[in-house]
Amino acid sequence: MDSIQAFTEKIQVWNTEVFGNIFHQKKRLLSRLAGLLKILEFRGSHRLLALEAELKRDLDIVLHREESLWHHKSQSDWIQLGDRNTSFHLRTIRRRKRSRIEMLQNDVGEWVSKPNLL
Repeated sequence: MDSIQAFTEKIQVWNTEVFGNIFHQKKRLLSRLAGLLKILEFRGSHRLLALEAELKRDLDIVLHREESLWHHKSQSDWIQLGDRNTSFHLRTIRRRKRSRIEMLQNDVGEWVSKPNLL
């Protein structure tokens, strides 16, 4: 457990100092691209068009990294929960029960729980 904790701490430091936060990068690139597109509406130049192309390339790279991150997270969940789907299935059932709507309030303010009236 100590080595896992040490590895987790080291990888978090590497992520912030070397790799960078994917979500912050994505947000920054999207805002820069939006600002650039507003400027391009009024005046266009070759330099601005080249900057737009560069920002789009960078955004594609970040989006690919984000997709890879979510893929690895899902694989990590699968590994932690086991190759038999029982734990994952139980977690899904609990979530379904918790998010099930069993009663609704009608226009008069009465709580209705009969399935045919829901």
